Amino acid sequence: MFKNVLKLLRNSKSLTQEQLALKLGTSKSAISMYENGNREPDFEMLETIADFFNVDLDYLIKGSNAIDKEEKKLLTNYNKLDTSDKTKLVDYSDELVNSDKYKETVTISIAARNGAKEMELTSEQYQKFLKVIEENKDKEVPDIFD
Repeated sequence: MFKNVLKLLRNSKSLTQEQLALKLGTSKSAISMYENGNREPDFEMLETIADFFNVDLDYLIKGSNAIDKEEKKLLTNYNKLDTSDKTKLVDYSDELVNSDKYKETVTISIAARNGAKEMELTSEQYQKFLKVIEENKDKEVPDIFD
């Protein structure tokens, strides 16, 4: 399991084995052997890897069922709250996630005879827009901006 988690973490940061080795103070061959399951790191190296990727040792060893340090802290803090404050925290997290900051949008500029028009679309709207364009690529487009 460790070999898969290490490779997943390395790829999540777009690092080569050599780049990761340099950051961890080890060799490329050691990283390669870890990822191929030919060698297990010692405890000190496990701690170094966990610190570098900001994950618990449990996550390195067990994989996806474990949580990273920030998630663990959030859960610990959540469990210290009373019911009313737990509800407030959940509501606040919903507000954050549903804010404009986290909505995926695409801004497109459309050139027209009377100037460019800029539109902001959600990812879903953008996909529909592309579909309409593709379906109508061979048709003459009427001038709708006059």
